[in-house]
Amino acid sequence: MTTLFAVLLTAVPVVAQNPMQPLRNALMPKFTGPARVNPEMQCRNIAPEQPKAPQARVAGSAEMLLDSIVVKNADGSNNSLTKYTYDDSGNLTLDEEYRWDSDKNEWVNSNYSYRHAYAYDTNGYQTLYESSYWSSDKNEWVNSYKSVAAYNANGYQTLHEDYNWDSDKNSWEGYSKYVAAYDANSNQTLNESYNWDWDKNEWEVGLAHKYVYAYEANGNLTLYEYYRWGSNENEWVNGNMSVYAYDDNDNQTLDEQYRWDSDKNEWVNSHKIVSAYDANGNTTHYEAYDYWDSDKNEWEVYHKGKFVYTYDANDNATLSEGYYWNNDKNEWVNSSKYASAHDANGNQTLSERYYWDSGKNQWLGGNKSVFAYDDNSNQILNESYNWGWDKNEWINDYKYVYTYDTNGNQTFDENYRWDSDENSWALSTTYTYYYSKRTTGNITIEEASDETAKFRYWLLGGMLTIIPASDGAVTIYTSTGSMVATIAAQEGEAVEIPLPTPGVYIIKTAAAATKVVW
Repeated sequence: MTTLFAVLLTAVPVVAQNPMQPLRNALMPKFTGPARVNPEMQCRNIAPEQPKAPQARVAGSAEMLLDSIVVKNADGSNNSLTKYTYDDSGNLTLDEEYRWDSDKNEWVNSNYSYRHAYAYDTNGYQTLYESSYWSSDKNEWVNSYKSVAAYNANGYQTLHEDYNWDSDKNSWEGYSKYVAAYDANSNQTLNESYNWDWDKNEWEVGLAHKYVYAYEANGNLTLYEYYRWGSNENEWVNGNMSVYAYDDNDNQTLDEQYRWDSDKNEWVNSHKIVSAYDANGNTTHYEAYDYWDSDKNEWEVYHKGKFVYTYDANDNATLSEGYYWNNDKNEWVNSSKYASAHDANGNQTLSERYYWDSGKNQWLGGNKSVFAYDDNSNQILNESYNWGWDKNEWINDYKYVYTYDTNGNQTFDENYRWDSDENSWALSTTYTYYYSKRTTGNITIEEASDETAKFRYWLLGGMLTIIPASDGAVTIYTSTGSMVATIAAQEGEAVEIPLPTPGVYIIKTAAAATKVVW
């Protein structure tokens, strides 16, 4: 059985994230109970997550929006293309993936393709996320998953429903539902969850759960109660409870957890966490207990663990050391260690995790990451390592290299894997990101393909879309030199030209020319 202490000692701290997915698979937030404290992070705010919708975009404001991402293989051949569509306020409404068909020499939908649709209310809060995939057999998009949400006047989520597509019934089937309420200070006070009754084809209260929260006047969470629906009792039945305490600086110092004993008809101790802080509010000590001795009416010392933290001059955590209590030796014993470093701007540059080998009486590595940033604190490098048990040293695993434009937009990624045979990094895939400066309120779909030309174009089903890099005429010729169409275009503005028949065409602008095959 996994104990609370075991979970705490193996918890992985949050490190710098791979920023390779700017708009992919953006799910709406779900409700959770009160956040459990990560022992390797500072535990100052343990209030339940309060999902708040993103602020609505302002119509008429100019901004850079991601048009598309082109993924290429290591040899430079096309792999996939994802294009993005927005509403008049600049909110993402659709992302759609295509795969490269080398036989047709064009982007096509395939069994690997996906599509996500989004919708928003009048305040710009996201109310729908719908996922589908392409079926080559049916030659159409097939529903997969859907989330629906609603919000109160302050933008906090009050409803969240999840559905899966039932292809046999040809309808959406629910599988989870959350309902929330908030007090006048926007503190979440209620969270009810429901499951789907397949027989009745409706949300079932008999499978429901409820969470109730209480707060201090300053917003600190002081009480968390969990209930399950008792079908026999036909009422909510006690499940577990947590009580929290804080110091004068609002740092959480205590988390006592209880479970309901139906035989004794009372709350009994389950887990306890005690924390201490320095003058800057940094966690300096953390102890967790996970076994209550009801006979002795005290916490059993054997089931005890603690973490000790070290910080740099800028209050960045640099070392977290985990220990467990050895009852035989009557002392604290090494368990885990996490080290990190930061640059002058507070960006994390190093993440190292170690585990104590009691047999060898030494630290052994688990995983390591090295990060680098440009002058604007944009992450430009992420190198990952695993521990080589034979060589007893760090071994290269993978590497991401990121490039940005002058506006800080991510424009190009290079993904590498370590080739142990060649003893060098081997390019795996590349990601190219394309943007357009648009005025929300008058948005057109803009795509990208040829990054070497002085313009950008996209061909889908005979419709050629071109985005020139400068003002001037855009002219289309056949391979024999006959002009198909010419149109006056402005820099950055998309123009669409239908091609009459499949074949080879030449796109010519004032800046450059290139060939396109349909």
